[in-house]
Amino acid sequence: AREFAAPLVYMAVAILIKWCIIGKFQEGPVDAASNWQLSRHWLSATLFSRENMQCVADIVGRHYELVSVLYRLLGAKVGKRVFWPGQLPITTGQFDLLEIGDDVVFGSRSAIFNRSAESLERIRLCAGCNVADNCVVLPGCTVGKNAVLGSNSVGPGGRFLPEGSTWFGARGCEPVMLEKGIEGSFDGAMYNKDAPQESLTLEGDESTIRPFGKAVYLREAPYFVFPLPLMILCSALVKTLAILVHTTPLLFGLHGAAAILYGLHFADRDYEGMNYHLFTIYITFLAVSTLVHILRLGVWLFIELTAKWAIVG
Repeated sequence: AREFAAPLVYMAVAILIKWCIIGKFQEGPVDAASNWQLSRHWLSATLFSRENMQCVADIVGRHYELVSVLYRLLGAKVGKRVFWPGQLPITTGQFDLLEIGDDVVFGSRSAIFNRSAESLERIRLCAGCNVADNCVVLPGCTVGKNAVLGSNSVGPGGRFLPEGSTWFGARGCEPVMLEKGIEGSFDGAMYNKDAPQESLTLEGDESTIRPFGKAVYLREAPYFVFPLPLMILCSALVKTLAILVHTTPLLFGLHGAAAILYGLHFADRDYEGMNYHLFTIYITFLAVSTLVHILRLGVWLFIELTAKWAIVG
């Protein structure tokens, strides 16, 4: 229950706190003189840390629609067929200022910051764009339709990465442009005020649909793909199985030590008449739990190797 139900209950209560106490965040300057305003930002960042969000994603399916639902419940505008990463991005908690279009693809371990020391600014990830691994997206950044922010890159604050462009790394806090995209007259990131409105769309079309969205959501893959509800159910079952596997040394240690010291059958055990020193009980429990732990590792290794050769080949 602690590993499975607790994260869901925690997030449900946190969402209530978000809408009943914290409220909606608006673009504009940060009121650093107001303790209440600073507390709102701190509370939101703490309640919705990556660790807390990740615990929920691990249960409902890391890459799928229920993660989008979670972000929408927190105030973000999230489109369809979004591919969420194995490790959700770090955020500053101002989800009301986050817009994610259809068919957006995320890489793991990135950071999306809507807040600086001075202001709150909206971040817009337009339809079909890709924010790859280990990226940092700064306040006010807009990634255009089908644009790619490559691994270890910086999405510059207040800038627009044009439609279809490709960026990588950072030089002087600016990403390096590898491909100009359709706005070929610009040699770097544009300011948001210069961005063409047709490139700021959050609605996808045929050009934005990725293989993930086509296979999982549109059911158009040339091979069989499990239906989305079954994938989510499998994620929950795998999480439950992992919890059970991790608790086996403790459970078997307790019952095994009791069987050795007091007898195998529950009805024959005389807990009051048979007194053991605490050290004896501890050593017996430690020995049994260690043995079970070693056996568990062996079984797990056998499953991994069997799956490798039976499935992967």
